[in-house]
Amino acid sequence: MSSPESEQPSLPSSTPEDPSPEIVSAVRALRFQLMRADTADQMPEGGLGRLVDRVGELRIVIHPREHGVPHFHVELRNGNDAAVYRIDTLERLEGKLSPKFERAVKKWGQGNQALLQSTWDSMRPTEIRS
Repeated sequence: MSSPESEQPSLPSSTPEDPSPEIVSAVRALRFQLMRADTADQMPEGGLGRLVDRVGELRIVIHPREHGVPHFHVELRNGNDAAVYRIDTLERLEGKLSPKFERAVKKWGQGNQALLQSTWDSMRPTEIRS
């Protein structure tokens, strides 16, 4: 009788440093599907927010009923720490995160500003954009 471990498909022993464009595209598509599945998560103020991504212990969220400068919320899994950042400059507007998480947010934000802006815009279809 074989063990369940022996029935598992084997994974490659090493992964490429730079994933192929096909893998990157598949990961983005999967993240988008997960984001859609998670849009009904309850947010602290009782409204609904859209989960844009998860980065380790961080949740990147945009709330639909907020106005002002385009921004996103970062919530730590522990529920105690949170911050708000501008989308265009990644400047922290309020809250505080540890330097470790601040660096992670900035790094993630630099590669995802277009995603953040399109998510912000899609949640505000009636606002006039310049």
